[in-house]
Amino acid sequence: MTLPKMERRLAAILAADVAGYSRLTGADEVGTLNALKEHRRERIDPAIARHNGRTVRTMGDGLLVEFVSVVDAVGCAVAIQRAMLAFNAGIHTDRQIVLRIGINVGDIIIDGGDIFGDGVNVAARLEALCEPGGICISRYANEQVRDKLRLSFADLGEQMVKNIARAIGVFGLSASDIAALPEEALPEPEPPEAHTPLLPARRRRTPLIVAGAVILVAIFAVGGWWTLHSTTVVLPPFENGNLSPFSGRWVGIWNNNPIATTSLIIESVSPTGDVTGSYVFMSGDPAKFVAKITDNAITFGNLPKFTFRLRPDGKMEGTRYDSGLLNTTVLVRDQSPENKNFAAFSGRWVGIWNNNPPYTTSLTIESVSPTGDVTGSYVFMSGDPAKFVAKITDNTITFGNPYKFTFRLRPDDKMEGTRNRSGLLDTTVLTRYSPFSGRWVGIWNNNPLYTTSLTIESVSPTGDVTGSYVFMSGDPAKFVAKITDNTITFGNPYKFTFRLRPDDKMEGTRNRSGLLDTTVLTRDQSPVGQ
Repeated sequence: MTLPKMERRLAAILAADVAGYSRLTGADEVGTLNALKEHRRERIDPAIARHNGRTVRTMGDGLLVEFVSVVDAVGCAVAIQRAMLAFNAGIHTDRQIVLRIGINVGDIIIDGGDIFGDGVNVAARLEALCEPGGICISRYANEQVRDKLRLSFADLGEQMVKNIARAIGVFGLSASDIAALPEEALPEPEPPEAHTPLLPARRRRTPLIVAGAVILVAIFAVGGWWTLHSTTVVLPPFENGNLSPFSGRWVGIWNNNPIATTSLIIESVSPTGDVTGSYVFMSGDPAKFVAKITDNAITFGNLPKFTFRLRPDGKMEGTRYDSGLLNTTVLVRDQSPENKNFAAFSGRWVGIWNNNPPYTTSLTIESVSPTGDVTGSYVFMSGDPAKFVAKITDNTITFGNPYKFTFRLRPDDKMEGTRNRSGLLDTTVLTRYSPFSGRWVGIWNNNPLYTTSLTIESVSPTGDVTGSYVFMSGDPAKFVAKITDNTITFGNPYKFTFRLRPDDKMEGTRNRSGLLDTTVLTRDQSPVGQ
């Protein structure tokens, strides 16, 4: 049976959804649905029509639109967000419907009236990265509009997102930037005869990435865009995301006014992203708050309502919304001596005692306050986690009775530990846990004789890796590498490349002067490998 040939084309894709939709429907389901219908009828659909877009799909709070021109896609997004902002000025913040919009230029597959593919997937991930009321576009989209529109998108850096094998260059236009646009800077719809031609994204495609893209297309063909779109992009703590960078004291000013000083103190961050802290405006008293990290942002307060988002450059971008007035700030981490950043302790640390592989251990630092108060848990071998509280003193924590544990964070980002058992001293050196960490085993070219193992000994917060590699029964060969696009590469003259896949397997190639061997490694579950 011959399968029908799928139509492909290059397109600009706009993905949008409602920020906080579950909260809105939980408070007033019927009212929220009616308000959303009115927004589509009065503001969203007319903007799409004016900018020559085609609505591919609407479902719940989501919207997927195809454009021939990326200039029209961005112009449509700006028009929608400004119309929503103007309408919301007269609505209480608890009932406002606020959109997040992502735009990508990419290859799509057409199936009837629907579209699938990598271009759609990236647009959905950009929308998830976007701040409420703002717009995020891909690097390729930015390259095609930056000289044609009077808009200045901020470079938010390279972002790794779920189910995309490569890092995505992200550019953002905040809600406050959109609100401040002068009328003359607003994009006008392009007439059909003047449509800016879409240019394919310029990137090098390795065989592994091409294979990954084919797999993603298959996923979309089976599951549909909406299934993937509705999957949360908050990554599991201690595996692919470290929430500790929020911790500490942040300082700045509102609206570039030196008088309007502000400070934000994140006192504790749990492994699931629950936050406690306090906020100070000028010389006022600290106001306590609790919040939840979602899409790298926290929101708290009610008239005024605060939103703070941690940017890739390590700064905290904030908005303060009060009765229709929107203030903006960019906070930096307070580097004064009395506000040390103890967050480097946070996360999960793993190792063995006395260099004996069966005596595995793990230390999980669950929360660290700005004053160095620590809560966490400790596991020996396969035992139950034991909770503890401690205080960071001289870069060291101590806890336990009758066994006394001491762990010191070294300058090389390893945790040196001792366990005092009634005068007997056990020692260990823990390394920060990463999805790459541990021992991986497999065979080359599906040949059972060509066994191989890869041991990742340490992974730094910046992705620097040390480890060793064994082929068949040979001696371990040490290596150092850097995690880039979820991949490590090392070796000369034989070049090894290993990529961590979403299914927690390690896909590898070995280039021997042009001859390419392949393998898929699995995590070693034996006592030695755990």
